[in-house]
Amino acid sequence: MLTKSPLVLRDLDLLREAAKVTQVGALVSVGFVDDRLRRAVEPGAATPQRRLEVCATLNEAGIPCGVLMAPILPLIADSTDHLLATVRRAAEAGAVSVTPVVLRLPAGAREWYMGWLEREHPGLVPRYQALYGRGQVAEDGYRRRIAEQVRALAETYGIGRDARRWRRRRSPARQLALV
Repeated sequence: MLTKSPLVLRDLDLLREAAKVTQVGALVSVGFVDDRLRRAVEPGAATPQRRLEVCATLNEAGIPCGVLMAPILPLIADSTDHLLATVRRAAEAGAVSVTPVVLRLPAGAREWYMGWLEREHPGLVPRYQALYGRGQVAEDGYRRRIAEQVRALAETYGIGRDARRWRRRRSPARQLALV
């Protein structure tokens, strides 16, 4: 199953029961961990922190859960720092996989997103027009580059391996103090 909602946890007992008779797994959508960005482009969605807590809870309950890194926003949330932070937090949540998906802009979503981009990041509009052309997916070379970066980071943090090289240093539910 694929979700970005913590409501999936209300059915945790049912998922455990189902896992006794069939293969059950989940993916939680977390394209980036910057909550300010989430408020701008996904205002009604659960915070990235909450979604990662869902991933951790499912994994701790024996339901394998990975992270679908979607959407990765070109030129906004695709820097090495953004990707590293997201993959690291996925590893801390015990994600069994991480799958990058660059933003798709099908009709309807394209108009809304490009309008938002024009208001919030007008300097990026020409670059998006070049990256997407008239299509709904970013050009192939860009998508391959992002996929390779995420694959390398996932390997660094041990995502997808039984014996992890990366160990969680803190609970994904624990907020760090600023002072």
